[in-house]
Amino acid sequence: MNKKILFILIALFILLRIPSLFEPYWHGDEGITLTVGQTIARGAVLYRDITDNKTPLLYFIAALAGNLFNFKLITLVFSLGALITFIRVRDMMIRSPEYISLLLFAVLASTPLLEANIANAEIYMVLPIIVSVIAYMKKRYVLAGVLGAFSFLLKPPGMFEVGALMLHALLTDKYYKSVISKIAFGFSIPIAVISIYFLSVGGLSSFVSEAFVSNILYTGSWYLITDPKVWMMIKLGGLGAFVWYLVRSKRLYQSSELLLYLWLLFSLFGATLSNRPYSHYLIQIVPPVSLLLGSILRKNYRKAPAVILLGAVIFFCIVQFKLHGGTLYYTYSYYSQFHNPAFFDQRVTVTDEVTDYILKNTRENEPIFVWSDNSLIYAKTKRPAATKYVSAYHVAGNADREEEVMDTLQKNSPRVIVITKPIDHTFKSLLLFVEMRYNLAVTTDQFDIYELKSD
Repeated sequence: MNKKILFILIALFILLRIPSLFEPYWHGDEGITLTVGQTIARGAVLYRDITDNKTPLLYFIAALAGNLFNFKLITLVFSLGALITFIRVRDMMIRSPEYISLLLFAVLASTPLLEANIANAEIYMVLPIIVSVIAYMKKRYVLAGVLGAFSFLLKPPGMFEVGALMLHALLTDKYYKSVISKIAFGFSIPIAVISIYFLSVGGLSSFVSEAFVSNILYTGSWYLITDPKVWMMIKLGGLGAFVWYLVRSKRLYQSSELLLYLWLLFSLFGATLSNRPYSHYLIQIVPPVSLLLGSILRKNYRKAPAVILLGAVIFFCIVQFKLHGGTLYYTYSYYSQFHNPAFFDQRVTVTDEVTDYILKNTRENEPIFVWSDNSLIYAKTKRPAATKYVSAYHVAGNADREEEVMDTLQKNSPRVIVITKPIDHTFKSLLLFVEMRYNLAVTTDQFDIYELKSD
């Protein structure tokens, strides 16, 4: 690849991502992840002492980061690594002189169009997925499985690309049993290591419950227009139909073509596994979509199957996200307004006001309790959460968790409790507890701050 073009591409990519380093504390996912990570850094055991419903690696990265700027900086480094490895997999897989695939990847993996500016698991998953594909193409099958497991441990949908590699081996390699066994063995190594770690610290059952069982329930819980089970059957049927076609027609395609098609199909299934209309889920399909577009533009390339597949993918994504209320995000306005905190979310103002009060009126490492889906208050103040649940939606509607939270608060009442308005989820026993044991210190139309009554 031309070094001048490579330099320009990398410079453009970094330039597009730089504004993300200066965003305020505004995004809910980042608030939860940072809060959990900061608590881990204090010595807590993930899932046992502090919890969320994702697999663990992103929380360990957040623990290393400690604050939002560092978290965003690490995200930039990961995404830059994804771009560099994407260049390599492009050269190996499609050998196209066209640069459109590189430009498309660079834009979609760096701009807010698909929320690539947010430090979510999807932007981290892309790097190990791409390197896993490269390792597979170089016949380093155990390594391919290990990297696939790292993607899975960032977020469960990252495992579907491993399925694509295994199916490709089944269709193209006469020694497929050996290949699949090596990939599966590699995949099992990080899972076994992390499981042994949680077993050693007394958190294995919590790990299984939160990272897997709760994750499955979360994935299947979104209902807007279509029943999740019906929509899942439709998706499985579509995936099965395309895979059946590829199995029947495999002799028509080169090995790399078949691998690309399977990669796209399985990553699409992973990206749309949940019905939730969050555009950052689509980051998972950015590498194969970009490669497919580059393939279509090659001379003497059999375009019809690739065009049909690309069109079907785009159509499906539109249907999936429009049915469930999804939307693409700002882009131009982001680059003209990223320096303005008010541009992002009304929670920025609320977070700043509550943060100022807490920093002035509590000691470092003194626990607080926030009843809200706004975990950013924990993250920005770096105050420990008084309970293992850092967001109201983790608790609301679950009688066992509500009872657990109340037991914790009654035994170790934090000096400060924050309840944002309007109340995200009703919790009657909490409101009664606060009324009996706390004084209202600050009230606005956005939040109430309560302080523990002196004995």
